[in-house]
Amino acid sequence: MPKLAEYFFKAPTTWDAKVAKKAWKEDSPKIISHLCKKLKKLNDWSETALELEFQATLAELEVGFGPLGKPTRLALSGLAGGPSLYAIMTILGKEDSISRLENAISNYEIKT
Repeated sequence: MPKLAEYFFKAPTTWDAKVAKKAWKEDSPKIISHLCKKLKKLNDWSETALELEFQATLAELEVGFGPLGKPTRLALSGLAGGPSLYAIMTILGKEDSISRLENAISNYEIKT
């Protein structure tokens, strides 16, 4: 299985240190936790609905896409790039997506 597609079948357990340093910041757990609360209430798990929820979250938190999108992608895939976050989340499904986000909040520590 190609390494770049592995995360569709298996949740990442480690993150590339360079990617993590750029993507996961001190406030990432708080931002991702806020997103998780909103995602749990979401009934429509389509790419369009997810994108709208992300946009609403960005507006509420008054942040750009990076502080939300980068740690979300890291938590879901362990990578810095790839397909649309909304496509990834649609493929993974609601339960797996939220589980991966919560796992990152609980288990990721910033290494200084």
